[in-house]
Amino acid sequence: MKIVNVIILVLLLLSLPIFGIYIIFGLAGSTAEYFIITAVGYVIAIVASVLGFFWTSVRYATLIGVFLILLGVILDHRFWKQHNRELCLELRANPTCIEDDTGFSCSDLRGMNFSTSKRICKGVSTQI
Repeated sequence: MKIVNVIILVLLLLSLPIFGIYIIFGLAGSTAEYFIITAVGYVIAIVASVLGFFWTSVRYATLIGVFLILLGVILDHRFWKQHNRELCLELRANPTCIEDDTGFSCSDLRGMNFSTSKRICKGVSTQI
């Protein structure tokens, strides 16, 4: 288990600059609660990996931290996938929105002009 802790610690520390920015920007978004789970998991995994060198009973907490990281990322991904699906269906149902090869252009969606790429409809049936 000690080798696993070392590997996890090295991976977490190497990914800290990129993953840290990901967490910071995520905390400012619509799904901040999922990024809090991810950040707590990240901190638990790093602290438990370091403490695992001195106390063997703490080593398994590293896996709990990794689980929380994965849980936060998966929940965030599921939220945005569902959000994009609902937005795609709303855009297709709105008569002021025109769908073309590149995306949607809406002249009056909730009182404003709106355009987006077709990527939000990835995996959504073309039928309403």
